[in-house]
Amino acid sequence: MAAEMKKKAIIKGVLVYVITILVLLFVMFLSVWIGNSNYSVSFGEMIAGIFTGNNTYVNMFMDIRGPRTIVAVLCGMCLAVSGVLLQSVTRNQLADASIIGISTSTYLGNLVCTLMLSGTALIFSPLIAFVFGMVVFSGVLYLSWSHGIRSNRILLVGIAFNTVLMLVNLTIILMQGTAATAMLMSFVGSLSIPSTEEIISVAVFTGIGLAAAIIMIPKCNVLALGDKTATGLGTNVNAVKAVLVVISVFLCAVATKMIGITSFIGLLAPICARKLLGKNYKHVIPLSALFGGLFVLLGDFVGRCIITEPFSLPVGIVTSLIGGVVFIVLLKRSFGNGSQKS
Repeated sequence: MAAEMKKKAIIKGVLVYVITILVLLFVMFLSVWIGNSNYSVSFGEMIAGIFTGNNTYVNMFMDIRGPRTIVAVLCGMCLAVSGVLLQSVTRNQLADASIIGISTSTYLGNLVCTLMLSGTALIFSPLIAFVFGMVVFSGVLYLSWSHGIRSNRILLVGIAFNTVLMLVNLTIILMQGTAATAMLMSFVGSLSIPSTEEIISVAVFTGIGLAAAIIMIPKCNVLALGDKTATGLGTNVNAVKAVLVVISVFLCAVATKMIGITSFIGLLAPICARKLLGKNYKHVIPLSALFGGLFVLLGDFVGRCIITEPFSLPVGIVTSLIGGVVFIVLLKRSFGNGSQKS
């Protein structure tokens, strides 16, 4: 009986991963194929052009929309896994970088870099943004600490920090005159055509962050048992949580550099992963990464289809509008079955 249940769980897991990956690849294809352009190709021409490289229009789509699509997926993965790690630290599924001030602080770091640095130096702005994020989150932890980490206190203090930092960001942006419009688009979460250096930078940083998160999967599972149990099993709880926070802030900084403040991804993606394959972090982290990439890409694709001129609808607005409804439904169900307890 146990062997049969294990076999069914494995089959279910494989199906979930395969279907999610196929959907992600299909949406990536749509993102490259469909968009605001005076040129169009058929589905068959698009498929043939991707594999042969002989279609001028397909090559143009790949050159223009391909990099944007790749960055959307990578940043979505960063935001989703960042949310998973924060939820592991706080043991609260409502914890997310966009709620407790990490996104706004890393955006402030990137904004300062944009105004003060130029050229290739901007490639390293995620590292500076990471420092900003760590400083702010350290302040959140300091003010919310009460004989250990209290998730409700972190959320309340984080929301206060987030509000102040949003005002600071907006003030700096509005002081930029004619450049303020483009900066405001980035502030609410938007994608542009990245340079080759930016793609390489975000790919490398994303790889480092995700690899570190995967390494920490066993520790996340131990923390899920509770601080006392984890300590009894020989885990240095505070040290593990510190490492998880560092990885989470780093991933958020990478994503914020490319797509600004894109809320909600770190909340919805982990919830979907847990609903499908349970609470084991060996599934929650990789599956959340896939969902995160899918949600950001869908948000960008839908935004480009809804509004085409003069700007596309920012991905941050789309993900909040569409995903927010789904999140509320899932949250209501979780309260209904008693899985959410503070």
